[in-house]
Amino acid sequence: MRRYMAVESNELLESIFRNQIEVDVWFNGELELTSRITSYNGQFIKFQEGSYFRSNVELRVNGSFLKVLKKQAASTNEEAFYY
Repeated sequence: MRRYMAVESNELLESIFRNQIEVDVWFNGELELTSRITSYNGQFIKFQEGSYFRSNVELRVNGSFLKVLKKQAASTNEEAFYY
């Protein structure tokens, strides 16, 4: 069973955007699409498939992506963007 985490902070959203992690986009309680964020601002989140008002959607990400980011940072000795 996959574990998902709601994307609720700007820091986590930025990390997902910079690392091109796929997110599930939920609209009106239904899964609308799974995609990568191409851009975002205070009002909109843009995907290749279209744009959404941030206030109208819930984003969810596979909970294990944080472990991957930490491993990448350790292997490159660089500071990673993660929440």
